[in-house]
Amino acid sequence: IFVRSGTYLENIDITKTISLIGENKRDTIIYGGEGYDTVVHIKAEYVSLTGFTVRGSHTDYYEAGLDVDFCDECNVTDNIISDNYVGVGLYGGSRNTFCRNTIVNSYLGVSLSPNLQYATLKDNVLANNTYDLVFAEVHSSNDIDASNLVDGKPLYFLTNQKNILISPATFPEIGFL
Repeated sequence: IFVRSGTYLENIDITKTISLIGENKRDTIIYGGEGYDTVVHIKAEYVSLTGFTVRGSHTDYYEAGLDVDFCDECNVTDNIISDNYVGVGLYGGSRNTFCRNTIVNSYLGVSLSPNLQYATLKDNVLANNTYDLVFAEVHSSNDIDASNLVDGKPLYFLTNQKNILISPATFPEIGFL
């Protein structure tokens, strides 16, 4: 479904396989209205969300701009997610792709659950969030690389490492480890 530029006052629960493509990520806005609900809640397999600004979950309550909730094979690419309590919640599922998104001006930028497996997180920008990345434990099968930037510096996600020296010599531009 192609969505024309405009501001849409919505809270969307996606419960069926669908591709939503915004005309322009700066001008195709899904605005949650600062309510006590997640703005876009993905609850189905094989969902694609591309080309939107997602903003306006309540900033004082644990709701997100975007949640991917125990779904497989979802693709969230080229979006701006801003002004939420949680920018993005990735709460499980397998083989989800989260690339080229900008997550800004939220309390928690990205929240990852231990149930997330074989996910790809690349080329995302996290900036001006109180806490950019939050997780209790993340499965080592996930592909989270240094193309992700936190306040302009690369994110290093190390798993199953032993006897590694973390220093400016081994990680010259370390931003978030």
